[in-house]
Amino acid sequence: MKILQFTNFYPPPFAGTERYVTDLTANLVKRGHKVHIVYIPIIYTKERAAMKFEPLEGTTLAFIPDRLSFFKLYWEIKKFNPDVIHTHYLKTGLRAAIIAAY
Repeated sequence: MKILQFTNFYPPPFAGTERYVTDLTANLVKRGHKVHIVYIPIIYTKERAAMKFEPLEGTTLAFIPDRLSFFKLYWEIKKFNPDVIHTHYLKTGLRAAIIAAY
């Protein structure tokens, strides 16, 4: 199954929604699903710059600049052609639902 996830910030900090997305994705990939994560990149502070992040094997990533999100979301949905869209961000989720309906 192809699963498209939208989240507000990625890579994950120490806890929160982004950590949940990472853990959920790891479990989905173990079960044999293809996962694509679309996110708004976080702004790195000095503390976060030291964090090393490698995307999970079996996943693909794409980021969206917030001001172009509708068009970027449209192309990500059409390009990935997911079976399931899972959103963790209300603003992005509403846009994704409108796009996926057409």
